[in-house]
Amino acid sequence: MIARGGTASRFLAVLVLLSPLLAVGGAFTVWAVGRWVDGGQALAAAEQSRHEAKALTAQARLYAPLREVWGEHAASEASGLAL
Repeated sequence: MIARGGTASRFLAVLVLLSPLLAVGGAFTVWAVGRWVDGGQALAAAEQSRHEAKALTAQARLYAPLREVWGEHAASEASGLAL
């Protein structure tokens, strides 16, 4: 049992008073972490897109003499460059 006016009862009273702030802080933390994860995924997708575009242009320069054969290969799934 917790005695009235003791240290434990005062601590519990403060905790009860601060519980709405703790709930709001927890909700904000969940929201902020979600935004952070989504931002990381967006950055990874942008980097992947940039890498694929760079690979397509570099490979196109190297294999320009092959012309449409290279274009067909680059567009195929086997090349790994298909967008």
